[in-house]
Amino acid sequence: MVSFTYICTRISAFFGNKDDLCRMGIYYYEGNEVKRDLDRAARYFKKASD
Repeated sequence: MVSFTYICTRISAFFGNKDDLCRMGIYYYEGNEVKRDLDRAARYFKKASD
């Protein structure tokens, strides 16, 4: 089960919040709350940097 914080972060990232896009990248890079996925982490980091 994922945390409320993760859900809020994901929603905010969906709407383009760059800080939360980066946080989502960290979630996937470290495998916190979700299965580790380096490709997905890279996509979130790329979106955050645009």
